[in-house]
Amino acid sequence: MSQTYEKSGVSLEAGYESVRRIKKHIDLSSISFVKKLLPILSLIIVFASVANAQQTQYQVTFEVIVQEAGISYPISNAIIIIGDTLITDEFGKAYFLAENGYYEYTLSKEEYPEITGSFVVNDDSLIVVIVLFKPDNINENRFFTIDLFPNPTSSELHITNYELQIMEVEIFNMYGRKCNIPHIIGNEINISLAHLQAGIYFIRIITEHGITTKKIIKY
Repeated sequence: MSQTYEKSGVSLEAGYESVRRIKKHIDLSSISFVKKLLPILSLIIVFASVANAQQTQYQVTFEVIVQEAGISYPISNAIIIIGDTLITDEFGKAYFLAENGYYEYTLSKEEYPEITGSFVVNDDSLIVVIVLFKPDNINENRFFTIDLFPNPTSSELHITNYELQIMEVEIFNMYGRKCNIPHIIGNEINISLAHLQAGIYFIRIITEHGITTKKIIKY
């Protein structure tokens, strides 16, 4: 026998059946809504994946030049390793697509010293100029007697050579531009670099027996 509420006279079984029907309707409605929503969610996921995979890339142009007697000219077939391997064309240029970030590279060219460097891509294309100098023509045994310290340096650079007289010192930036420094000669030279911006420079040391070029870093 079905139990009834004393006041309303509604059976418990009838009440349970009504609840079951409402629950079933809600479940079916929810499933139907989710099914309609699935294609839209799939498209959103696909678009997000594509956008993440195709981040904006910017063109990095390497320009490799040789500096000789105040004259600059491009050099071809220089090898630049930056994850990929690039080779400069007849205009001394090579191209690389890069996302935002920090990159390091190594440049090598037969008969020239190897050069390493770095750059940062930040929402824009950029040009990286690399300057090569003619190979040293100083005697090998005497070359190693020329000392530069400290390197890297924040202010002063000390150059010592007890066997050769240093006739002149020239400093060039990465773009091949000559920097202003005092004209000093001797076996021991102190040069102030305080006026130079942080970066990579090349120092040419001219002696009575030849010329040598070294890389220095100012921080």
